[in-house]
Amino acid sequence: MASARLTLQIPSFITALIGTLINFVALATPAWQVVYVRELQQWIQSGLWMNCQTRPSGMLSCTYTFTKNDVDFYTNAQVVNIRTPAFYDWQHTLLYILLFGQFMALFAMICFCYSQSSNVVKSAQLLFTISLGLSALINIGCNITFQVFAHMLEYRFYHVSVSGIYEIYHSRYPQEDFFAMRALPELPSKYRK
Repeated sequence: MASARLTLQIPSFITALIGTLINFVALATPAWQVVYVRELQQWIQSGLWMNCQTRPSGMLSCTYTFTKNDVDFYTNAQVVNIRTPAFYDWQHTLLYILLFGQFMALFAMICFCYSQSSNVVKSAQLLFTISLGLSALINIGCNITFQVFAHMLEYRFYHVSVSGIYEIYHSRYPQEDFFAMRALPELPSKYRK
């Protein structure tokens, strides 16, 4: 007969597995901020490490960065944004913290598998609980942080309109809600300005 602890750990293992897979899919896509630029007739998608632009002809071009050295710091940020949205330090930091949270979730699942052995039941169960809780806190904290930073005015998209005036575009239909933020409420409108 299964112990009470095991009946609680199996659903948490399944939930952690599903959450880890969804988070990996969310990290692999650039669709964390999505905007349609009318003047340029293109969709622009920005993620934590990749930006993609869909041209009017349908061609998709993507740029990516993993370190600060991949970004040209000698050019004005608004000028760089004409070609592709800039990658900010907070995006890199969140990416690394989220990857650490994913590692903690994978470590928790390995601990669950070891907890089925009679030799290390207590310590593996304790490590499973601690690492899964830490992973959940890291992932929730990073997703809330992304939501706050993505709605701040200085991190929205800058593009040159047809008239040559810089305009600020913000994501109207963020796709990160679909993958990573479904359970969290939308920010109130007073914090979006």
